[in-house]
This record gives sequence, structure tokens and C-alpha cells, in this order.
Amino acid sequence: MTRAHHLSAALAGLGLALAGCAASGSAQPPIGFISFCLRHAEACQPVPDAQRPAAAAPAVMTVARWQELHQVNAHINTAISPLHDTDNTGRMEWWTYPDTGRGDCEDYALEKRRALLARGWPAHALLITVGETLSGEPHAVLTVVTDHGDLVLDNLSMTIVEAGRAPYRWHKRQSRHDPLHWVRLDREGRP
Repeated sequence: MTRAHHLSAALAGLGLALAGCAASGSAQPPIGFISFCLRHAEACQPVPDAQRPAAAAPAVMTVARWQELHQVNAHINTAISPLHDTDNTGRMEWWTYPDTGRGDCEDYALEKRRALLARGWPAHALLITVGETLSGEPHAVLTVVTDHGDLVLDNLSMTIVEAGRAPYRWHKRQSRHDPLHWVRLDREGRP
């Protein structure tokens, strides 16, 4: 099955409940993400089988990488103006790169992922994560899986924190092996 067929099948299956989700830990990808992947297939490629063992390892944190995370988080948080999808594009749940300088939480997360990929970070360590704020508002962030914990790059904060310390109720995030496969998370943000 080609990647385009895989994406089409995933989109078609969004209206159906996944059998055994709770037992397997699987979760359905957000519909906005599936639409994004249909438009940006290059950003949604699985880790090749030959690279899967390496993809199991978290990104190694160094002082330089820590500084890079802060630079990217701060730059994108200040360079983009927050605007909900319906006001920005006239569509609900329209995940996209904020090339217009405006976007909502998932657009910030996608841009941070793109910026870190351009700086050489491994794709398997840069995962879009969704949950909700303590007041119940849906929210998306970029989680960076490192040997110092899963770190959250959030458009609502200049401070990078571990997923378990972020003020959110986590629901799901991308799998480290295939961006189209999402996994359920516990309260600490762990699969």
C-alpha cells in the first residue's frame, strides 16, 4: 500500500471507532493532522525499518541542544501571532505551517518541529502531542523525547518543562516510529 493510500485509508477510518484502542494503547490521529499529512506527505513519513532500532533511543541532550530548543521555542513563540483556525483560514482544525505569521497551537508545534528538523534533530524525537488545558481547552504542543525526559515546547510558555510538569491533561501523541500512528498517554505524558 502506498503512503497516499495509507493516508486516505486513515482519513476514511476517522469516523470509525478503533477496536481495542484501550488495550493496545493506540489512538486515532487528529483529523486536522490527517489533512495536514495529505497536503505535506514529506512531513509524515514513517521511520524506515532499517532505522527503527536507532529510533528507539531518545535524542541525546547537550548544552548546545538545550540552547537550540530554547532558541527555537522563543523565536517561534514571538514570530507567530496566535489566531484560531476559523479566524485564520475559515476552516475548523486546519493544521498547517504558519507561513502567514499567524496560527494556533498545532501550527506553532508543526513549525517548531520543522525548525528542529532543519537543525538536524531526529524526526523520531519530535512528536506532536495533544491534550487539554486545566480549563478544558484543547491544546497541542511539540514534545521532544530526550535522554533527560520528554520536554514540552509550548506556544503558551517560553519555559521548557518535562511533560509531567506541564499544566495539561495529556491525551495522545505521535508514535516514534510512524507519525500517522498515535498512542494514548497517561497523566505524566507517557505512552
